[in-house]
Amino acid sequence: MKQVLVTYATKPECAEENARLVGEVFAELHARAPRGLHYVVLRRGDGTFMHFVQQDDGATGLSDLESFRAFQQAVSERWRERPVVADVEVVGSYGMAPKTD
Repeated sequence: MKQVLVTYATKPECAEENARLVGEVFAELHARAPRGLHYVVLRRGDGTFMHFVQQDDGATGLSDLESFRAFQQAVSERWRERPVVADVEVVGSYGMAPKTD
């Protein structure tokens, strides 16, 4: 299982557009319901976004979604700070992402 946290800050004038595009990704996820893919996006008031992805081996990835590819188009124009990508491990969770062994 792959677990990744991506954190970046958007320009103030781009935060709403970024959130709208993220919403389209979730709409496609709900429509397609891919197994083995778990995704949550958090937004802070300062325009910082945090994307957490859990993907089982062999599962559909975000890059397989048309809406995610649309989200990635011109994404660098929305950034105030470039993304920091980190492999992470869930240490504990309640009602969110399951802990894996």
